Amino acid sequence: MGFDVFLSGNDGKTKYCVEITEDYEDDKWHVVFFRLPYDSSPVAFSSRSASRTGSPEWVETVGLNTEKEVFDLLRLYQEEEY
Repeated sequence: MGFDVFLSGNDGKTKYCVEITEDYEDDKWHVVFFRLPYDSSPVAFSSRSASRTGSPEWVETVGLNTEKEVFDLLRLYQEEEY
């Protein structure tokens, strides 16, 4: 299973696209963070799609073991300043 999550800051602007994939590269949960251009929208960007607007910047790839670890990491990114 794999899915994308979009995280927004306090101003409502989308700041990260996060790819989450189950059972990938020896990780139970494989999580990849991309910082989106400040003016981008989640409708215009999916790291899995061929057509993208703006230039997403790879930030970090993390292997995690539990859903709680995934959500804790998402919260840390959600709460940081853009």
